[in-house]
Amino acid sequence: MKVEDMISHEQDPSGILSQMVADLKYEDIPEEHVEYVKKDTLDMLACIIAGTTGPTVPDVVEQVKEWGGTGNGKVLVYGDSVPAPFAAFANGTISRACDMGDTHNKGGHIGEWVIPAMMSGLNLTDQKKSGKDFITAFVGGAEWGAREHVCVHLQYHTKESPGECAGSRYATGSLAKLLGLNKDQIWAAQGMAFSAKPQSEQQKYNEGSPMVRVQHGYVCADAIKHVTLAQKGVTSIKGIYMGEGGLLKNIKHGDMESPDFLTDDLMKRWVWREEVTMKPYAGCKYNHTPICGLLNIMEEHGFTWQDIEEAHFTVSNGARCTIEPANEKWNPQTPAEAMFSNPYSVAYAAITGDCFLDAYDPEIIAEKTAAPEFKDLMPRLTYDVDMSLPPFDDYPITVTLKDGRKFSKVESMLLGNVKNPMTWEQIEHKFWNCTKSSAVDLGQEKYQKIIEICKNLENMDDMNVLLEAMTP
Repeated sequence: MKVEDMISHEQDPSGILSQMVADLKYEDIPEEHVEYVKKDTLDMLACIIAGTTGPTVPDVVEQVKEWGGTGNGKVLVYGDSVPAPFAAFANGTISRACDMGDTHNKGGHIGEWVIPAMMSGLNLTDQKKSGKDFITAFVGGAEWGAREHVCVHLQYHTKESPGECAGSRYATGSLAKLLGLNKDQIWAAQGMAFSAKPQSEQQKYNEGSPMVRVQHGYVCADAIKHVTLAQKGVTSIKGIYMGEGGLLKNIKHGDMESPDFLTDDLMKRWVWREEVTMKPYAGCKYNHTPICGLLNIMEEHGFTWQDIEEAHFTVSNGARCTIEPANEKWNPQTPAEAMFSNPYSVAYAAITGDCFLDAYDPEIIAEKTAAPEFKDLMPRLTYDVDMSLPPFDDYPITVTLKDGRKFSKVESMLLGNVKNPMTWEQIEHKFWNCTKSSAVDLGQEKYQKIIEICKNLENMDDMNVLLEAMTP
């Protein structure tokens, strides 16, 4: 099929994808993918715990409380009971606040859409939802969203793509599956999701604004609305991709996969799993390969940041949002700006040895950007863009020292990537570090319970046990 083909809205690929989500069973999911969902759930819950003190979160949570009302939604970690869309608005924002969740190299974020939507909607039904239900719903939404993003070449066209257009398909698809919607209801819910957010939103990355976080809140809150309206019989559009105003008809860069990519080999090829990764560092994923590469070169050759004359990084086109415009990226003022500043994050890691959540504390940003060592090192970090590079891997790095020595490497072994996945031990270490930033101390007993639930997720009879562990 070609994008130019004229088909009826009833023939849109979204119908086949809706059937896939409706039909998907736990037994269809390969065992190694189940294991990854378990790890990714713990990793995402760690990010949610830490995200409760992240940028914009206190304001969003306070606003949700002021809206008031009683309901079956829970604000994670804070514990407030509010209507489910309000809870999802807070939980979605929290999930992205510390920018440490998973990233599909070509498919954008997954867990930061899927998990807050499902956790916020667990109590929308009287039926208990098991760990197997949760895993299956995760995979259904993840596969739909990843196929959409890979199809439109999301990570290669940051100036012309609609940004993370599939965020609403991730969240709505997973929640619809968790609550047991049929094909037609799933299709209706996803049509509402597309209608509610058809516009480009890439600019939030280009400006490093707080909307990177708050947008997740909107998408997760809307997912609750789409799914519950579809359950009541509300219908929506069907031509999500190939309709005259569909997504694929409106991609301007002209470089994407055939529409057939959306539906070929469903439940045989798992696109979501092929390149999904976890983050060892805080901040935008585009910062991570330069951080990892420079730290590895420093350790291998035994020099410090004071020895560096210049560190030059060749990055992918997607990384432009962390190096342009230069006057902002080399002088970040806010947590949101610093998270999307490659030179700030790399300098922080080179000088301190790591780049975790404290790097983006407002007081730390003010202190570091004014410090002599940062003023000395950051101008020595230089960049160029290679349009042919994959989004996050294989970045060439060359470091020239003040004594004339020069070291080069191509960094492709970032911890958390497909080639170098994080172990349970490493994810638990990240989890415990994240608990130090929580707005509410849930206590050692609950933290340990969260870990044990995730490790045994497929054996859980009622996911409300996890919800209870994630609230005071």
